[in-house]
Amino acid sequence: MNFGTLNPHLSQIWWVFLLKGFAGIILGFFLLTEPAATIAALATLLGFYWLVQGVLSLVQVFVDRSIPWIWSLLTGIVGTIAGLFVLRHPLIAALTVPTVIVIILGVQGLIMGVLEIVSGFKGGGFGSFILGAINLLVGFLLLSSPVAAAFAIPFVFGVLLLIQGFGLIFLAFRLRQREAESRRQQAEFTTQKPETQNPKTFSVNSFCNCGHVRNPGSEQPAGLRT
Repeated sequence: MNFGTLNPHLSQIWWVFLLKGFAGIILGFFLLTEPAATIAALATLLGFYWLVQGVLSLVQVFVDRSIPWIWSLLTGIVGTIAGLFVLRHPLIAALTVPTVIVIILGVQGLIMGVLEIVSGFKGGGFGSFILGAINLLVGFLLLSSPVAAAFAIPFVFGVLLLIQGFGLIFLAFRLRQREAESRRQQAEFTTQKPETQNPKTFSVNSFCNCGHVRNPGSEQPAGLRT
């Protein structure tokens, strides 16, 4: 990775990436070791999030006119109902939420597959047909047995979070190293005294030694000299 292209501001917040990396590793570890309990806890947090977002959307109906009020009303009602359902039935939600995610991914796979195949007919090349066929196959597999695929979600997300966590930790230490190098260069620049070039001064004696310009009018003939 070329860190010279990164925003210099990222070096100052390297610890944020470090915390994200540790959080991803911990969450991924729990998803792999205790998938049921972790999914139930995440479903509960998701229920609180939906409930809060639903209530805020209902309040937004009366205070925010920048968006259509019907959209805020529908979002608020759906979010509040979904949040209350998840909080009252966390075990059912622990199985329902991954199933819904699988269904969404399956539909997305079908749509992307069709678009890739259409792109292949329009000149996208043989690769578009291959990607379209893969997306269609994955979409059909996910939609054929969403409940069974939902059980694999904790393991898939667990592995992905572990990989992402280690990657973020590696990035954090590289950014910290970059920040240390930047501070060291700045300290060397501030402590280094710039070389000042003093203008050359000539004394009267040195000027005389170098020779002076004689005025022709001041020359006296040799016979008139005393």
